[in-house]
This record gives sequence, C-alpha cells and structure tokens, in this order.
Amino acid sequence: MNKLCAVLAFGVVLPAVHAVDFGHWRGPDMNGVFASRNLPAEWSPEGENLKWAVPVGSRSAPLVMDGHVYLINRVGAGATLQERVVALDFETGRPVWEHRFNVFLTDVVSLRVGWANLAGDPATGLIYAHGVQGSFFCFDRDGRMVWSRSLTEELGRISGYGGRTHSPIVAGDLVLISFLNSSWGPQGKGAHRFLALNKFNGEMVWWSDPGDTPLDTTYATPVLAEIDGEPLLFTGLADGAVIAMNAATGLRRWSVPLSK
Repeated sequence: MNKLCAVLAFGVVLPAVHAVDFGHWRGPDMNGVFASRNLPAEWSPEGENLKWAVPVGSRSAPLVMDGHVYLINRVGAGATLQERVVALDFETGRPVWEHRFNVFLTDVVSLRVGWANLAGDPATGLIYAHGVQGSFFCFDRDGRMVWSRSLTEELGRISGYGGRTHSPIVAGDLVLISFLNSSWGPQGKGAHRFLALNKFNGEMVWWSDPGDTPLDTTYATPVLAEIDGEPLLFTGLADGAVIAMNAATGLRRWSVPLSK
C-alpha cells in the first residue's frame, strides 16, 4: 500500500498534538480548527520536520487518542480485498494492532474501501468504525471488539455503488450513524434515517426519519453543538435539505431545502 501524503503530513505535527485527543476527523471541536501555535510551516518526505513515516495510507482522516493514531483502510486485492482498522503508536508509528474484516454484500469499488471516517470517544477511549459492507464496530484502546452490529443484514442499510458510506459520531452516551435503509414495518419505505446506539453496548436507543424521499446518496458527517442548553446535530440529508436535530432524542428542530 502506498505511503499516502495524508499520513506523512500528519506525522509532521505529531509533537504539537500529543496532549490533544482528536476523536473527530475535523479536530477536537469538530470545526477544522487546531488551536496550537508554532506548527511546522514546511516538511518533506525526505525528513524535514518529519517524525516518522509508515506504509499505511488511508482515504479518510486519522484520529489521535491516548497515545495511538487510528486509521481505517483497505488491505489485500481482488478476491482477498479486506477492510481494516489500524492502531499505530503515537511516538514511533509502530503498528500496535489491527482488525481485518471482509467486504461483502456490496458492489463498492475497491478504492472506496475505508471511505467512512472513524469516530473516537476521548472519555472512554473507544473507537467506532463503519465498513462499506455495513458492519459497525466498537473497539477499545487495545483492539478488543466491544460490540458489533450488521447494519445491512439487521436493518436493511443501503449503500450505493461507489461506497458513499456515512461516518459515525459520538454524542454523550450515544454513538450516532445515518444511512439509507428499507426494511420492514414502519421502515418498509426507503428513507435516509438516523440511528442512535448506546456507545457502551451497541443497543438501539432511538430511530429518526427527519427528511423526505431521498433524491440521491449522501455521506455528510454531522456536526454537534450545544445551543441554549440543547445538544443539536447539524447535517445534510439525501433529500437535499440541511437539518438540525436533538442529538439525545432524534427530534427534528428545523429543516431547510438546500439542493437537489
């Protein structure tokens, strides 16, 4: 696997982020801002301002938590292609553990394996991963699987060709994820739905169907904010709207049509 620039560049700023846990791909505050100063202005793969480099690339952003760097990526090729979650030592880049899982029940192109960003919970050290086949995993810091769900087999998760899979997000004692699905009963109608699971054991807490009929696939990652004491989730839907939801209950607060 190639040494992707995303990993090499990340290695440059390792000394500055050592005291900060990145549990979200857009940084500690989910806003793309990193507050530290005096970061390196230049680097090179030949060694300038480079702490370490390892041949472990990723299409999505790495996380940094509790002395580990976490990535999700692909391994193998053809009939042996798999997806995996990898933990590297923060100081050395040495592989600490990995968990591999098969790609199945999908026609996703191989380059989209490892598309969804990981989610981390600095409060517990737990890591959450969503695979292209619909497997949803929770790992602890040492690589032990705490729980797993098969969103495709259990809940009728739909993934369009191309692998536009959604990234999970941690909100309090919940881990939230959305996807297009069609299953049975009240969920027989295809829709872009949100699922909240207990982050400790993976048990379902609430479902929400906040939008209209999907017009396309989507892979927007939600952002959380507390507004007037209410935990709100902001994200885009497959019907082209942008919404705000109560992250604790799934209740929609508002929806604005934005695009088709």
